[in-house]
Amino acid sequence: MSSHIKNIVIILLSLVIVGQFLWSGKKEAHVPLVQEQEETPAVTEPLALSELSLDNSMRTTLSLEFTSAVPQELLQAESPAEISPPVPGQWVWSNPYLLKFLAQKSLPLNMHYTVTLNATVFSDEIISGDRSKSLSTGAFALQECTLDELPSATGPDMIELEGRVRFNSAVNPENFLSAISLEEANGTAIDLDLRTNWVSSSLTFRSAPIRKTNDKRSLLFKVSPTLVMTHSNLSLGQEYTQEIVVHLDPELRLVDISADASKSQTSIELRFSTSVAAASLRKHLQITPGLDFTVSSHGRTATINGNFQPGSMYSLALMQGLTAEDGATLTAPFTTSLAMPNLEPSVDFAARGMFLPKDGAGQIAVEYVNTKSLELTVCRIFPNNLVALFQDYGYSVFDDDYAGDWVPEHLGSEIFRT
Repeated sequence: MSSHIKNIVIILLSLVIVGQFLWSGKKEAHVPLVQEQEETPAVTEPLALSELSLDNSMRTTLSLEFTSAVPQELLQAESPAEISPPVPGQWVWSNPYLLKFLAQKSLPLNMHYTVTLNATVFSDEIISGDRSKSLSTGAFALQECTLDELPSATGPDMIELEGRVRFNSAVNPENFLSAISLEEANGTAIDLDLRTNWVSSSLTFRSAPIRKTNDKRSLLFKVSPTLVMTHSNLSLGQEYTQEIVVHLDPELRLVDISADASKSQTSIELRFSTSVAAASLRKHLQITPGLDFTVSSHGRTATINGNFQPGSMYSLALMQGLTAEDGATLTAPFTTSLAMPNLEPSVDFAARGMFLPKDGAGQIAVEYVNTKSLELTVCRIFPNNLVALFQDYGYSVFDDDYAGDWVPEHLGSEIFRT
């Protein structure tokens, strides 16, 4: 009897389970199905050329900018663009927005270049608008000319003019000397002596002694329009002139004052109406708050070097009686306040050496000021090209102020950029 009842209970429980299963299935059958929606394609900005520029003074790098990021797969193409007329060099992507052409040699002046995107890489479906950009490298030009008075050993009322002329391309010194002149108002020529005796874009010269008188008189410096740049027949095309007034003024005047702050030093520069000896200026100068400082002078400019703190204010006082080289005197005391500027953002290698030892940690220390990010490029020079490197770059390799941002492909290659 008990086993019969047990079987009935098992049958009832089985029916309950089957009923719940069927009921749940029925409920699920009434649940409406949600149709799968297609993904909406992402809206992308049209890819177009923005600008072509020649971005360094050596005329070796062309930069082609895009309005939006170039797809990653296109960045691997070996020849993304062409340059006309053809120039030896290589194409390098700085980032998805910027394509650079690194020329093996400086592009000549007075040339017109056109960069065209490779149609195989950038099809009409990818690029919109013009696929070419053009620019000119510019003409041979004089960029800066400074003329300064220097005291002459021939007498207290005698000076020598020191000139510095900077062009946008190198000039042969012999050609430069024959193209410059310094004349009195009556046309009398004053002899000039060249101080830069090598091919350069920046050349200096010195005049013969000139007497200063109480009467003002004008001298005229000229550079002939026929002066040509080295290895070319391209000339200036127009005459350059600059007038300088020579005057024996009994009153000494402070013409200009400025402050400069850099990672290596902080300084104050004073520009007078005539040359002042450093020793005399040091005796008649007071700076508040007090600190140790040195004074040097060149021509009408005096430089004060000291441990000035960037961003701080200083008071500078010149005492009456300060006497210049030609006898001019400061007739009244002078006081002014001056702000030492903050340091400009910069980054540099901490060491000045050129070579990293093969053995060791292989680490290079970097110093940075007022900046949160930097761009690093590592290039490899092939060992058999070291001699060619020094020939191509000359003394600039040993110049701490020279900064090269790439290596020509005939000397080496770029191996890392971030």
